[in-house]
Amino acid sequence: MRKIVFSSLNIDRTYHLDRFVRPGETVAVHSYSDSCGGKGFNLAMAMAKAGEKIFFAGAVGPDGQEFEKIFSEYEVDASYLRHSEKMCGHAVIQVDASGQNCIMVVEGANGDISHQYIDEVLGHFEKEDVLILQNEIGHIDYLIESAHKRGMKVAFNPSPMNDRITKCDLSHVDYLFINEGEGEALSGQKGAEGILKELHSRWSNQTIILTLGERGAVCMANDGRKEVCGIWKTRAVDTTAAGDTFAGYFLAEYLRGKGIKKALETAAVASGIAVSRSGAAQSIPGRKEVHSADFSKITEYKE
Repeated sequence: MRKIVFSSLNIDRTYHLDRFVRPGETVAVHSYSDSCGGKGFNLAMAMAKAGEKIFFAGAVGPDGQEFEKIFSEYEVDASYLRHSEKMCGHAVIQVDASGQNCIMVVEGANGDISHQYIDEVLGHFEKEDVLILQNEIGHIDYLIESAHKRGMKVAFNPSPMNDRITKCDLSHVDYLFINEGEGEALSGQKGAEGILKELHSRWSNQTIILTLGERGAVCMANDGRKEVCGIWKTRAVDTTAAGDTFAGYFLAEYLRGKGIKKALETAAVASGIAVSRSGAAQSIPGRKEVHSADFSKITEYKE
């Protein structure tokens, strides 16, 4: 079973300040940094740091040499990268004093993906291989359908939510990663129970992983079994990579056959460590650090 992340590469431009900027306001920032990010990059790095062999496909601009350097360092196979004449996508990230963030994304080279390129890449993969997607690139509907026709498994996080989702046949997604807001938008229901019940009734073949912020996470398997997990308690410094770290570690553990409960717990610890540090991909811990952490610090799941 091979695993390929087909997704975005963004240069993260991060601004730390006391609180988010309001309309008409100019504020001074405490610190500023540039780093490699993008939801796809962060998730690929989480899986690589969790010990998985990962392939990556996406578009990188002439300003993206650092991405390729990091991929090489962590042994992510980036041989399918497309080199675009457009500059890399970038994200403008505000981080407030509590570690919460708000993010604006510029598509850049991430938009330079075609059906032909998708066919070229997926032509190297086969039945039971896993395609991992987020919604920061175009042609997501075509990617899902192409993978399904090849018998590949599809893991999908529909963030950021937009009209592209309505074109996707989500019945062809095997692992759906959503937060509460995304779950409400997809299901039209409020609360974890309502979201899971509605989505499972639509796509009963799907394993749904629903993250609920400080309350924890819940997973409903395709056979209707449900497992829950709290969070790994820590002081939040920067939550930018929380969701991508969680998804990456969950997939790494679950696809190794560790079971849903163990995958949720490991993902909770990894995500908790990540939010205790500044930055996105650079905040993601390695497998050894995660597995040597105190799992008893995981709180009880809150309905």
